[in-house]
Amino acid sequence: MKRCIQLSLVILTALFWVLGPRAASTLAIVVWHFYNAIFDVDVYPLNWAVVDGKVSEAYYREEHPLDLERARNESLGPDVKDPGTA
Repeated sequence: MKRCIQLSLVILTALFWVLGPRAASTLAIVVWHFYNAIFDVDVYPLNWAVVDGKVSEAYYREEHPLDLERARNESLGPDVKDPGTA
């Protein structure tokens, strides 16, 4: 295991040396994406929206409350009140 980590560090160092900032920024974006989609503690072990494009309403309410409110208002129309708000 330790040898594998050392080898990956050598490969990453070589990549940065050869490709420069482009590789560093690309790797940063890839790592950031994988962390948010797979390893984030709120969605661990996997955010299934990556697979099927759907999320639960509870998750959507927590992550995008204003967008959910806007979508509910558009679907209900201007004259109908939301039954969830008394």
